[in-house]
Amino acid sequence: MTEYWFRTIVLPMIRTAAKEAEVHIIAPPGPWRLTGLTDAMLKTCLYMPELHWHILDDADHTSYRTRPASRDDFVDFVRQIDADYTFCRSADVETPARFPGKVRFIMEATFMPLVPDHMPFHEWVMIHDGRGLYDHGMLPALTEAQHVLLREHIRPIWDSLVASGGDCPLVRDTYLTAAGLPTDRKIIAVPLEYDGPENFFNVLHGIGMTNDKLVAALAEQIDDDSLLAITVHPIQQQYNPTAVQRIADMDPAKVRIVRGPGRRNLLTSGLLRHCDGAIVQDSKSIINAAFFEKPILRLSRFATADWLNVYDDTTSFLTDIAAGTARAPSREDAMTWLGYHHANNALAANELPDEGLKALLDRVDRPVDPARWEANLARHAESFVDWLTNGSMPATTQAAA
Repeated sequence: MTEYWFRTIVLPMIRTAAKEAEVHIIAPPGPWRLTGLTDAMLKTCLYMPELHWHILDDADHTSYRTRPASRDDFVDFVRQIDADYTFCRSADVETPARFPGKVRFIMEATFMPLVPDHMPFHEWVMIHDGRGLYDHGMLPALTEAQHVLLREHIRPIWDSLVASGGDCPLVRDTYLTAAGLPTDRKIIAVPLEYDGPENFFNVLHGIGMTNDKLVAALAEQIDDDSLLAITVHPIQQQYNPTAVQRIADMDPAKVRIVRGPGRRNLLTSGLLRHCDGAIVQDSKSIINAAFFEKPILRLSRFATADWLNVYDDTTSFLTDIAAGTARAPSREDAMTWLGYHHANNALAANELPDEGLKALLDRVDRPVDPARWEANLARHAESFVDWLTNGSMPATTQAAA
């Protein structure tokens, strides 16, 4: 848990729960690799003296970011608290699985390309049961009427994005020239995940390759008619620039970092609009690629829904890309999935104190509940009110797409 996550996501949850429940907060001290409980975080909670704090400041406190050195002792301690519900921001899912009560994980829930400019990127979160932490695109059994409801909720927002062009030229050659990419080769987009010092999710769940090693391995496999177009996570340059530089120093005939056109946090959407295929790991960019109906190679330990039509074999993917026969996901399915995601899963943490504890616990007790869809879809539509009213994105939000 970084300070940003505490302030933006965890603190509203604490405020919500503290009004109606006994709240215990367990965390190691920080900052250590940008994570942990700091004095600044504690000070924001001084007005809630009823909170119970458990700061794990023993000699092994750094191990709580991955696997506790004294796991059995830690689990015994948590069992003494005997919570009914536990919400974790934790890369370690094995240890919390031994906790009493109902245990859930707090995960990011914002998926490009349909993110309004005025909404903080991490405002949406989802409460995950920890199984298949990075399974992507999963849907429950839906009726045909539900498919239509969810898909048609997203369609006008998508149509507004397409009509405006967002922050990206609509003509492929114009975009590629502006991005410093060739117009006569297959462009394979590789949106890199952040692999900075505090990404313990990557440490525990990734495929075991740093960004630069992954790109180098892929560069050895592509032919002379293809090029890897790399987008770098917005905070990668700040916290782990050495890997970025190693990629920048690679053969430009094989690898190029895309630095424009458009704003830094929107480069991947522009690239995915005009590439020939995409290679992802556990990145949420997989949904972004699906909206643009791009063939996808996924390198991951986690499952992917059938509708995404992903490849899991690099050779087959590259062969089909070269031949122009690669399979791709359907945009219609992508719209259904995103509609379901916001109807059922996504939760605005900053609205929780007003909604109350029941709204939070409902996500645990009823993981799939069509009874909440109408209200959640209405709230989601409100965040796109300018798009839906004007038929296209206003000038202040065009770059966000």
